[in-house]
Amino acid sequence: MKSTIYLFFFVFFALTQISISQTPQPQLILEQEVEVKTNNSNSFKNTVSFFIKNGKAKSTSNQQGMIMDIYYFSSTGIMHTILNMGGQIQKKQEKNALKNINSKYDKIQVEYFNQIKEIAGISCKKAIIKLTNNGNIDKRVVWYDPNTKLTFKYNFGVAGLELIKGLPMQYENSHMGIKMIHTVKKIDFSTNISKETFDLP
Repeated sequence: MKSTIYLFFFVFFALTQISISQTPQPQLILEQEVEVKTNNSNSFKNTVSFFIKNGKAKSTSNQQGMIMDIYYFSSTGIMHTILNMGGQIQKKQEKNALKNINSKYDKIQVEYFNQIKEIAGISCKKAIIKLTNNGNIDKRVVWYDPNTKLTFKYNFGVAGLELIKGLPMQYENSHMGIKMIHTVKKIDFSTNISKETFDLP
């Protein structure tokens, strides 16, 4: 009888943990390290912070005094970019932002692998995004946490990244000969994100 009771509680506990691990996260804060490499082999690193809550996302970075804030609202599909260069403000608004990024490619596919890598203390799995354009295929490696998912589609500014079945923890991006490797260094699920975080200036 006791063994039956113990077995029941073990199964209940296991199922509860699975349920918790697969529950989409309503909010989180990510701190990324971005390594930027150019064609002439020069490289530098930057830090980008992401605030994600209730269908809204904001990223902020400061590179040598150039502050860039990017806001995305899933309810409208609009992305707002605000660039502050020594007090000179530039603003850009883009509708259907996710769709526009992906429209540059004829086909986007994701291939999943069983390889495991630990990032920021989290066990991550490997995936490769294949971006096809005019017969040319660009492959980008992604390491993701399969147990953490957002409540809305968000691509972190990278084509096809919203298709990943989990939270991207490390991924590649490239633009005009510049390669960027984004790596999550810290993740916070508990700190409350105020609604004012997403107010446009």
